[in-house]
Amino acid sequence: MKHLLFAAIIIAHTCNAIGSEIVTGMTYQISERDALEELEERVQKADWKKHIQSIKPNKYRPSNLIELPRARGASKFLVDMSYTVESDILNNKGELLYPKGYTFNPLDFISFEKTLVVINGDDPKQVRWFKSSSLKNKINVSLFLTQGDAISTSKDLARPVYYATKPLVARFQLRSVPSVVKASGRCMEVEEIFINGGKD
Repeated sequence: MKHLLFAAIIIAHTCNAIGSEIVTGMTYQISERDALEELEERVQKADWKKHIQSIKPNKYRPSNLIELPRARGASKFLVDMSYTVESDILNNKGELLYPKGYTFNPLDFISFEKTLVVINGDDPKQVRWFKSSSLKNKINVSLFLTQGDAISTSKDLARPVYYATKPLVARFQLRSVPSVVKASGRCMEVEEIFINGGKD
């Protein structure tokens, strides 16, 4: 009896030692594939060239673009840049810096040296107008598109090109394109450029 008990203890101890290596009953080969191996195989089989070509950055357009009409005539107007604070502005100590309703003009405090040019990049005549103008090679000029492909336009003009999103159009009260925006005293001057003929 003692021998049987001792044998049982030894078997139990051995089972505990090797744990899951003890298998009873019929055994079968694992048919499920290793997840990592399957992933590696899929990566190797993937047509990455086709996938990369399917990603077309030139199709990107900001969702808040506003298409402006072409200017019907040459004109200029001034935009008051005064801004009214919509809520109290506090410093990091919680002290009031500017109360709600405070109005100020940023041009009273800073000098705006840049000139902004806004065109429709889908209109070849507007692109050609900018390309042939003296503005193209000025380093203080920033070009914005209301429509069109910024990447291809940038390559064509060999200069950075940005999108004229809704906040920019609204802030400078743009009505048509091409428009040239620059500081004039305490205001911003918007010059609308007239181009003869329709789109090519």
